[in-house]
Amino acid sequence: MAAVRATPGRALRTRQSGHAALDRARIELCWTTTATGQEARTAESRILLALHDQDLWNRSTPRPSAAPRRGAH
Repeated sequence: MAAVRATPGRALRTRQSGHAALDRARIELCWTTTATGQEARTAESRILLALHDQDLWNRSTPRPSAAPRRGAH
């Protein structure tokens, strides 16, 4: 979809508004499809571990086993 510019007083469809917000925030997205929920969780964990040093917006943030956990003594 081509970039959409939000303009005051101009209504946008939800999809257009979402695209405009992502373009403005410069958020990069990627995804993969899996056959099962377990495969999805496994893939997510592998990806998050590989990208542990990046700023990600994700509810789950597993850390490499070598990294100390917060609050661990």
